[in-house]
Amino acid sequence: MELSLSDLVAKAAAAKTAQQGIADVVADFRRRIPELRKAIQRTRGALLPLGEAQANIPAIVREMAEGFLFQDGTSLLYGEQAPARPGLTRHVLRWSARDPLPLGLMAAADPAGTEAVLCAALARLYEHDQPEVGLPMAERQLVLAGMEAELQELERADEDLIDSANAYGVPIQHRSEVVTRRATEAEEARRRVLKAEADERTRLHDEAYERQAAARQRARA
Repeated sequence: MELSLSDLVAKAAAAKTAQQGIADVVADFRRRIPELRKAIQRTRGALLPLGEAQANIPAIVREMAEGFLFQDGTSLLYGEQAPARPGLTRHVLRWSARDPLPLGLMAAADPAGTEAVLCAALARLYEHDQPEVGLPMAERQLVLAGMEAELQELERADEDLIDSANAYGVPIQHRSEVVTRRATEAEEARRRVLKAEADERTRLHDEAYERQAAARQRARA
């Protein structure tokens, strides 16, 4: 039976104390961590339930309508042979009888109808493709928060255990991201030290220059 997170962390603590069984606990961590990462990715990337997906349609239709009216819709008014042009014997549209009407035009002309068509299309696609559907977004965020907290605890416990193993003389390599992070932190610390030393040299140089300038001024006085 798979150990719970709390039991696994307790087992890690016991392994550190007993200086034995560390490799087994590390192997369990190294299996659970990537599994949980994949579960988080699946949970985050799963499609919305149909109702939530359909609830996004009105905003999409409004955006399409606004884009059409701003970019292409003016051709109905100001095109060379637009319906609104006076004094012409023949009016034409920029689309021929063989061209499909732009969806933006339909969204501008009949928002409710366009929403209904798109919502119906979504429903048919969900029914036909049977995609993997995830949790509603509100619930999903709560579940993801719990999963990410568990992942952080697993990663922290794994890192602490490896440090203890190395201290006990059991050579176990840290996860690659830990090695990279620690190298980055060490480099950043080195740069901070170098900057502090350079700042201190600058400060001492400035103070010495000010003292010399003051001494020259007193000498001239």
